[in-house]
Amino acid sequence: MFSLVEVNSTFYKLPKETTAERWYNEAAEANRDFEFTVKVNRKITHDDMFGKESYEVMENVKEVAEALKAKVLLFQTPPGFKPTTSNKRKMVEFFKTVDLSDFIPVWEPRGRWWSQPESILRICRRFDITTVVDPFHYDPVYVNESGVCYLRLHGLNRRRMYDYKFTKDDLIKLKTKVLRYDYDRVYVLFNNIYMYQDAGEFIRILNNEF
Repeated sequence: MFSLVEVNSTFYKLPKETTAERWYNEAAEANRDFEFTVKVNRKITHDDMFGKESYEVMENVKEVAEALKAKVLLFQTPPGFKPTTSNKRKMVEFFKTVDLSDFIPVWEPRGRWWSQPESILRICRRFDITTVVDPFHYDPVYVNESGVCYLRLHGLNRRRMYDYKFTKDDLIKLKTKVLRYDYDRVYVLFNNIYMYQDAGEFIRILNNEF
């Protein structure tokens, strides 16, 4: 039914390359066009926050992504990673140093970064990084040269976002937004406990099967 999955487990623990290869082979048997995207390990974005230890971890992330034949790498920074001069400098140094030429980096900034959209835009333009947004709250600030737009849906109940189940009206509004975006590819990922049901219902709405 689905042709794409975002691997979130890599955020917490990186699998062995052989495990990632098995995942890819199993998916390819069912659908040769199946695609994986990979969420970058939390040691980079949350623990070390683009510090010295992040570079070695990034190489391990790339190895897993290569085993999955994944192109899109998701960097999600936490609210605690504020848009300070020091943090901006660390991000710039990190993306200037690591070789991501074989991948499409996308970045989901959280918290106070959204009070400084010009800072987001500056970093994304410099390193050709797509900004990841929830389209019910923001429109993309920057979409990279490959034309990949990456949307992550977290729900509309701000107190308990992950418990939210999207209504039919919500998903019809989402379809209108997605079809309005003039990009080569638009990835739509649901990130809540009803994500399987919501994604399936959204596909049916996209195909006018309602």
